[in-house]
Amino acid sequence: MNSLQPPPIESTVEETTVETVSLDQYCRENGIDTVDLIKIDVEGGELEVFLGAQRILTLHRPFIICEVLDRVTLPWGYPARQIVDWLENCGYHWFDFDLDGYLRPHAKRT
Repeated sequence: MNSLQPPPIESTVEETTVETVSLDQYCRENGIDTVDLIKIDVEGGELEVFLGAQRILTLHRPFIICEVLDRVTLPWGYPARQIVDWLENCGYHWFDFDLDGYLRPHAKRT
């Protein structure tokens, strides 16, 4: 199991502590000057990733590929809508892949 959150079911889990670093810090420390694309699959921790990449998102405006769902963000303490709103406030627009693999503007749910 690979997660920063506890497992949703009772099971035997081996815990391993790892060091984390923000994307902004990683790029700064490794001399990465340009970021064109960010793909995120962190099972609910997306907001923390974006908060740690504010400089990248502001300066480079990379394309972002991610999936945000309440069922994975709510255990982290926030609804998926919070990620959508936060990125929209940064000037991003949302798109969905349709069944044929084409990008379509995301239809907001009310």
